[in-house]
Amino acid sequence: MGTGPARAADASPRERILDAAVAEFADRGYVRASLSRIAQRAGVAKGLVLYYFGSKDDLYRAAVDRALQPVEAALEEATPDLPRDLFERLRRLGAIKLKVYRDHPDAYRLIVRSMVDPAVSAEFRQRLGEAAARSQELLYRDVDASRLRPGVTVEEAVELLLLVGDGLLPRIVAAIRQRPDLGYADLEHWVQKWERYLALVRDGLYKPS
Repeated sequence: MGTGPARAADASPRERILDAAVAEFADRGYVRASLSRIAQRAGVAKGLVLYYFGSKDDLYRAAVDRALQPVEAALEEATPDLPRDLFERLRRLGAIKLKVYRDHPDAYRLIVRSMVDPAVSAEFRQRLGEAAARSQELLYRDVDASRLRPGVTVEEAVELLLLVGDGLLPRIVAAIRQRPDLGYADLEHWVQKWERYLALVRDGLYKPS
């Protein structure tokens, strides 16, 4: 699996190493991943991997950043045109992430594996948490609260939505954890389930039409 469209043949060794690391860590996880295999995937000497990144930990950190870049870039690009309606915004954000993950399967698998791999340290989980927090910030920015029922704040609505997501996440993790593709083939299924729950919560939070 590739991280997306093929990179130019003249991509720098550092870029090739990063893409190879994303694929290797996505395939094998942190513990089983090999710097030698990463070097082979990138077509460079193992010493060059260490020259650029110093250690397996540093390379893993850089690979996670590499995997998150297309998601963060897509969200940043979409920010000026996000719908003001809370639920339409959630749907749009979900669609953006789905497209990115479809285009970058190795990035998706590395992000998910980093969430479920018990060998991954708290430091790396914190990096993923920071990325998720930035995504959540977009829910509040200039959102239209006029359709909420009287007495319901945007903060309460978002908190409820996050609680629904937190309840769904363990089920997703349990379902995909043992899958070789870490649920990549089922992305649309889980997005559809999430959108169904969104509609149910929306009908409870919004005033009757």
